[in-house]
Amino acid sequence: MYTYADIYGGKVRDIRQSHLEYTEFCSVFDPSSYWLDVTGVEEVGVGYVIRFSPDKGTYFEAPQLPETPEETLESRRAAKLEMLSLQFGQASDRAFIDSSLGFRADADETAYRDVDGLVVLLSDQPEQTVSFCDYDNLMQTLNLEQLKTLQKEIARNGTYLYEQKWALREAVESAESVEELDEVTIAFTYMTFETPDEGQTGGDADASVPESGAEDGNASGKAGESAA
Repeated sequence: MYTYADIYGGKVRDIRQSHLEYTEFCSVFDPSSYWLDVTGVEEVGVGYVIRFSPDKGTYFEAPQLPETPEETLESRRAAKLEMLSLQFGQASDRAFIDSSLGFRADADETAYRDVDGLVVLLSDQPEQTVSFCDYDNLMQTLNLEQLKTLQKEIARNGTYLYEQKWALREAVESAESVEELDEVTIAFTYMTFETPDEGQTGGDADASVPESGAEDGNASGKAGESAA
């Protein structure tokens, strides 16, 4: 069994095996084609380049694979910014707070609108109370001042999320190397508001950042529910 290589433009265009000897094999094809007997040559294949040197004679060289461009700092930066935007959206949709009122509450946009609606509802009848469904699906009885406190805490948590986003974006945009960029960890946390001292009512409560991250919240997210 013989092996023949079809040479075109200095490269191997085709490889054929045949029982025919060289002259008879070449007579089967167009006279303009150029076949080379490569029987026993291991380093040859389609795409190989034919070479010649005084020392080695005729030989074949494997084609150079196209170089894969290294991922640039800017492409990594763009991907990181896209990840930041995605995770910020998820953190906002799943937001919650540990309220100074003593329970955990949803803190996404829907929750803020629900609480805002209840504040409006009781604004003309401040002596009344409403039932409010918290993050754990437990009903809380709240008056107008408590609703205003909750409303403010949700708003402060929203601002806090944006502050984290801007700080992370600044870190990503100012990174001067891939290594420095990789050190930027994208994660968000929510606020914990301390319960006021006994005897204190309404007003602002002190706030601190919880140890748990945004990912520790309800994975599916949950809009705040309320009932008058």
